[in-house]
Amino acid sequence: MKRFFFSICIIVSFSINSFATTIAISDFAVESANPSYKYIGKGIAELISFELSKSKAITVISREKRAEIMKEVEFAMLTGEQQIEMGKMLAAKYIVSGKIIDMAEAVIITVSIIDVQTGKVVWQDKITEKLSKYEYISAYFAGGILKALNTTADTSTIAKLEKKEEKNEKAVVAFSKAVDSLDKNDTEKARSQLQQAKKYDPENDVIKEYIAKLSVTSSKFKVELDFYVPSQNPAVLGTIQQDKMYWIFTISQKHLGGGKTEPEDVGNGYRLDETGNVVNRLGYEFPIGERWGINIEAMFATVDPKLETPYDFYLPTGEQVHQFHPLTDQWGASVGAGYAWTDWMSIGASITAYSVYIRQEGNPTIDLRKGSDASFNIGIMFTLLNKNLYIDSAYTFNTQQEYYLPPYTVSTPQGDRVVLEAHYPSIWEVTITGVLFDRRVFLVLKQLTDFYTSAGAASSQYKREGWASRTIPSIEVWPLSWLSLRAGYIYQYTDLMEKTNSGQGGIGGLTLRFGTWDFDVNYTVMERVSRLLPGYETIDKRFLFQLTKHATFITSR
Repeated sequence: MKRFFFSICIIVSFSINSFATTIAISDFAVESANPSYKYIGKGIAELISFELSKSKAITVISREKRAEIMKEVEFAMLTGEQQIEMGKMLAAKYIVSGKIIDMAEAVIITVSIIDVQTGKVVWQDKITEKLSKYEYISAYFAGGILKALNTTADTSTIAKLEKKEEKNEKAVVAFSKAVDSLDKNDTEKARSQLQQAKKYDPENDVIKEYIAKLSVTSSKFKVELDFYVPSQNPAVLGTIQQDKMYWIFTISQKHLGGGKTEPEDVGNGYRLDETGNVVNRLGYEFPIGERWGINIEAMFATVDPKLETPYDFYLPTGEQVHQFHPLTDQWGASVGAGYAWTDWMSIGASITAYSVYIRQEGNPTIDLRKGSDASFNIGIMFTLLNKNLYIDSAYTFNTQQEYYLPPYTVSTPQGDRVVLEAHYPSIWEVTITGVLFDRRVFLVLKQLTDFYTSAGAASSQYKREGWASRTIPSIEVWPLSWLSLRAGYIYQYTDLMEKTNSGQGGIGGLTLRFGTWDFDVNYTVMERVSRLLPGYETIDKRFLFQLTKHATFITSR
């Protein structure tokens, strides 16, 4: 399975990257007696990288990926031959390097393109200009590089080139220091320096981009859905800037020692317990180019519901019982892809395939079904109002059927009650997120709708058809850079098999951030309609734990 995952990654990566020229940009060397210019080579290189990344014909190796491979070694400090070897390690076709010489009133900047395979300089240019024209400088060299690589610059880059605007050079100085602080994993210092840079140049796109990288999004506020639903909207994959590994573990409160271990009385002689669910997800996602992202996720789930009735009934296999206990194991994997169609809209899709084993627990155990099923998910996300408003929506359809016992009398000609079956519900999820107070506060409104449909095995009179809606307004606050607190209210309304139900609940949690690691804990408690016995309510209490290496941030380009 592991080899299969890696093979998919290599094939997809090669296929997409074969359409774009991959380049690595070295931090520029600096010759200056001015101490404030010490890191200016990093800032100018990042400004040029940003302009180059707007071209679909160019794939710029991200700073994060470069740093991960090079560890503590700075690209700019390597010799020419060493840079070429590093370029090969980065799978780059070209290396862009440069040098900045401070002339007091202006700077002389020289930039070169080196072919990694031949070691030859294929293009070189030089400019003498005031550092305060840093946007013009980055547009000038980006345009020259793209022309040398037989492609054209983005219209916004051309506009900067034509405008030749002069700004406060303190902005690029502060930005350059922030880049260096990030290289040293000092995110708190980098955040402060970026705020300084923003004060001097509030409309600069690159500064905004870096601020967004150090900010969180509503993805920390997670509502765990069914095991066959992806852990996030695949459209988000089109916005990721670096790879991410994660483990998500969901478990009911009962399994952690709280709550009752026996089914509870839900009325009319029925006793019900649907809290025995455990879901494990292990995933890895990574960007390909500037607009694509791929996710691979392994999943294992156990669903352990129990239903006791005041009468005997027949299972689909023909056995007569009075307790229904369809213990279910599912294990499989999903593959998802996302694409940033524009700077403000991305789309995505994923497919999950898994094996299913359902058995009636008892003495003896009765096998109900062995087989395989799949689910399909499509999503879209909009980034609006200068990254202060996010709207995303995703829809998941599942092929698996599950058993249920109608709350009415369902009889055979002999008067015996029978178990029927229906599809797992399709799920439509919509989330609106507003950003406040310099990305420290997030207001989230999540709407979830489950659509229930019968699979044809049920009689027309007792089809499990209808819908269930959950509305979840919530708030997330980051009082400290390493701590997030969140809480939300849940209102559920269900119209299923001509019966209506409503319920309430809540969700709360926190995130602890340790460097590049995030540890999330969420707790959810809510009333919801039973699936084994539609029309009767059950209490759902569960914990979600998530451990993430490299948190995913929503950014624009």
